[in-house]
Order: sequence, then C-alpha cells, then structure tokens
Amino acid sequence: MKKILVITNNDSVWLKPAWVNVINSVHNQFEFNLITLPEKKIKNMNPAIYYFRTFGLKNFLTLAIFSTLRQIKFYKTNKIAFSKYRSMNLNFFDEDMIEKKILTFKPDIIFITCSYIIPEKLLQINKDILWFNKHASLLPEGKGVFPYIYNTINGLHQGISFHYVSESIDSGDLVYFEKISPKRSMVDFYKEIYDNFDKYFMKFYKNTEKLWQLGSIFEVLFTFKKGFNMKTAKSVLEAANQVVPKIEVNEAIQKHAQGNSVFIDVRDGIDIAETGTIEGALKIPRGFIEFAADPETPFHNTALEKNSEIILVCAAGGMAALTGHTLVEMGYTKVLNVGGFSDWKDANGPVES
Repeated sequence: MKKILVITNNDSVWLKPAWVNVINSVHNQFEFNLITLPEKKIKNMNPAIYYFRTFGLKNFLTLAIFSTLRQIKFYKTNKIAFSKYRSMNLNFFDEDMIEKKILTFKPDIIFITCSYIIPEKLLQINKDILWFNKHASLLPEGKGVFPYIYNTINGLHQGISFHYVSESIDSGDLVYFEKISPKRSMVDFYKEIYDNFDKYFMKFYKNTEKLWQLGSIFEVLFTFKKGFNMKTAKSVLEAANQVVPKIEVNEAIQKHAQGNSVFIDVRDGIDIAETGTIEGALKIPRGFIEFAADPETPFHNTALEKNSEIILVCAAGGMAALTGHTLVEMGYTKVLNVGGFSDWKDANGPVES
C-alpha cells in the first residue's frame, strides 16, 4: 500500500472536506497522513483583507456567508474523520518539523494543496519521493492565486491541473489536466473541483501510474542509448536556430504595422503581466504551444494557420527559437524569431500591458 503525505492549508471550506472525500474513497488503496498549515498572506496582506479588496463588499459578504455555512457543515460531518488522519497542525511553515515527518512517515508521494513554495531542501530529502500539486487552472496559464479571475478576464478555458512540484510557482511538469465547462461564478467553479476532488484525484493517479509504467521502459532505453547521440541544451538550441530564422526588430515592427503577421509571446503569463507585451500579440506559453497549434485539440487557437507568417518573441530569444522549432515540426512554414521583448520595447515597437 502506497503512503501519501498531504500538506494542505487548514481550510475547512474547500480543502479539508475535499481530502476527506478522497480518503473515504480510496482509504483501502493508500495510507494517508496529513499536515495542515495556516493560509499564507497574499501580497503581504491577511487573506480576508485581500479578498475584500479583490471582490468588493457585496461579493466579499456573500463569500463570507457561504464560507461560514461550509465550515459549519464540515465540523458537523467530517471533523472527526479528518482528525483521524491529521498528524500535525502547524502554526507556520516549520521546515524542520515537516522534514521530521517526511523522514518518519517515509511517504511514496507528497501531495501539496497549500499556498507555500516548497524549499529545495525538502524536495531533495529523498529523490524517490514524488511531489505533486493541484492547481485550479489549465497550466501553464493562470499560475498563482485566483486563476479563475485571470482566466475569465483573458477569455481562457477553465480547468484543473496536476503537476510535479518545483521551486517555482505552479511550474512543474504536467501529469494530468482536464478542461471544466464554464461556470456561473468562482464559487460554482470551486464547488465543481472540490466537491468532486476524489474523482479528479483518481484520474490523476491512474494517469500517473501509466506514466510510471512508460517511465520504466524509457529508463531502460535511456540506459541503453546513454553515450550515443545524447543532446545537450546547447545542441538543441543550435538546431532550433538553424530552422527558425531571426528577424531584425525594425523589420518586425514594419510587419506589425502591415498587419499580415501573427505575433506570439511565448513567455509565462506572470512575466507578461510584469512587463507587457507586443500590441495584439497572442499569449501562448511555450509549454502550451502544441495544444494551441493543433486543430485536433479543444485548445486550438484559430488564429494559428499553417501558412500564416508567425513571429515569436520571448525574454531573450531562446524560448522563441525552441517554440518555433516545434511549430516547424508541426507543419508551420513561415516561422520567425524576433528575440527578446526588451529589444522590441527599446526600438519603440507598439506594446500593451
């Protein structure tokens, strides 16, 4: 029986009831242990204050009443069930205590549903332990807090993603994701995710098992091929630059004015939010380009046609080259790399925030 250590916010509205549902559904398949943590401050503010400033008084009061009723329901029905599996309730992110728990419990999987970035020290305690996170968005879009709002404002699909944990926010490799049909409100969206979290969890786990099985096969193949034609980051980038021509910034600005080219910024949404982007550019992160560029997927961006001239931009040019290489391999015939966004901005190219 595999051991799962859950590190979660001490949230009686969504997360604790969700984990009770998971444990009740699969307790005969896994041994669970849970650590709860207080919700982390958002932008150095108490979460309640942040919610008030984000949603306004009316929505804040509605959310507060709803949350109170959910908490009452949890304490009436699931508090004892949750307490049975919780071994540690911390008042802050106590790295030493968490490390001790990992060393004593010896989990196969650590699953986090908390608002803290996991330090490298914990991630490296035992490299055989698999760390996973759940995020209420179709990554790589909508990283960070309140992805529902970000996705709604930007007209993006809603969904749920499961990914490996890394030291960056919501940036580990994807393991499983699922699109969720549009909901009337953020509360309805979260009810869909957390009231059905046991079902999403099992879909994630079954998909992960398939990846592990494939991984064992690939490990054998990798060992066999080790030393033969192994690629490096440098060689991959050089190959991409040979396939994807670079275009001078001034020439790209002229093409932008003509309006016949499709511009794509392949940086993550957080980076774009900080610096802005090329005016009218599509925002498609490198890790999502295959889905956006393939007409057979539900995430296809209809602005992408294989005979269109596509001009890519990123932070320094490398990601644009690699993304362009992928597009060429997918059949796109006119792909160019304009390099880094700072060069475009310095040349007074049109931008938007």
